[in-house]
Amino acid sequence: MWSGGDAAKLDEILADGFIFEEPTGDGASASPVVGRDRFRDLVIEERAAFPDLRFQLRRFIQQGSWAAAEWSMTGTHTGGYSDLPATGRGISLAGVSFIHFQGGQIIRERFYLDLWDFREQLGVTTG
Repeated sequence: MWSGGDAAKLDEILADGFIFEEPTGDGASASPVVGRDRFRDLVIEERAAFPDLRFQLRRFIQQGSWAAAEWSMTGTHTGGYSDLPATGRGISLAGVSFIHFQGGQIIRERFYLDLWDFREQLGVTTG
């Protein structure tokens, strides 16, 4: 869905009440995205900002209803994103997701990446 931009696949793999959390670097967490439809909107927004966004799965370990996925992502910031106008800069980041499954669908994901590095690669860090 991220790499191919096929948001329709979300209906197959995510539960209706899916929760997406992206903790910030200070240990806090941004407001979670609750619901498959809201997450679809996030995917569409991020794909508009990074139309060539690609994820590569590095490792995937599952035990029972939980899994850990190590991944890398690359893309070029050619569209506006949140409050940031397009920079034309490329990003190359690594991260980890912790995923909770239930009834054959994903019910929760906690998505970790280095937000400082992300902003630094886009040239928008201060101080």
